[in-house]
Amino acid sequence: MPWQPDVSPKVEHVEVEAKNPERFTSEEDKVYVADPSRPDRLKPELVDGKEKPKLNEALHKLGVDVQDDPLGLFAFAPFGNWLRAFAAFGLMLAFAHSILAMSGEETLA
Repeated sequence: MPWQPDVSPKVEHVEVEAKNPERFTSEEDKVYVADPSRPDRLKPELVDGKEKPKLNEALHKLGVDVQDDPLGLFAFAPFGNWLRAFAAFGLMLAFAHSILAMSGEETLA
């Protein structure tokens, strides 16, 4: 389990036929190819020497072909890293206030 989430734009991965019956179940007809050098540990599918982007399924149903990006609109904003840092600081501040509130409640009791 990685300690940091993978927030890079998603790509399609290479699939091969599952031929080892001892390792895979009968329901697994295709499996991904491993590549330990990549952050997602899977070999990307290449088209014309470039990684094939994974399309967002929900937007694809609406007729908009856009690459699936976990950051959403933050990827297009130049201040995305600043905003994430500010959000992390806000979460730490909120948890600190909740801990102080619980200890004050016990003091009043």
